[in-house]
Amino acid sequence: MIKQGDQVYQEKLRFTDPTFLEMFTFPLKWGTASPLNDINSIVISKSASEKYFGDENPIGQTLLVKFGKDKR
Repeated sequence: MIKQGDQVYQEKLRFTDPTFLEMFTFPLKWGTASPLNDINSIVISKSASEKYFGDENPIGQTLLVKFGKDKR
């Protein structure tokens, strides 16, 4: 589950090693790949950014992420 403001979404998430963005090149609209070094930060796709934040810059914004019992 991901919560942004009053909106709640059921989403599938993927976990990766912090070096993932060093091995592969992805264009980033906002920020840098370094957030993967912080356990409390995430990298989201452009479409996810638009879904949760519209045209706003998502840097510094908060998403609450809650995992189910099986963490899948």
